[in-house]
Amino acid sequence: MAISPGPGREIVVGEVVRLHAREGLLDLGRMRIDADSYRPVGRLFGNGYSRQNERFELERETYEVWRMRRDAV
Repeated sequence: MAISPGPGREIVVGEVVRLHAREGLLDLGRMRIDADSYRPVGRLFGNGYSRQNERFELERETYEVWRMRRDAV
């Protein structure tokens, strides 16, 4: 399904039904990707891509915490 939020723009919403991964990348017991072996490539724009060499974690707050913080202002 495509939705046009503005001139010349589209958003596509879909469901992943199959995924292909190289040998040794998936831990079948835990159904997790080995993040150290993954080495993903990100799509930028046009012919631009980027390597994803640096990982970090960013703890996300819950909606309830965000709402309380917003209401306190």
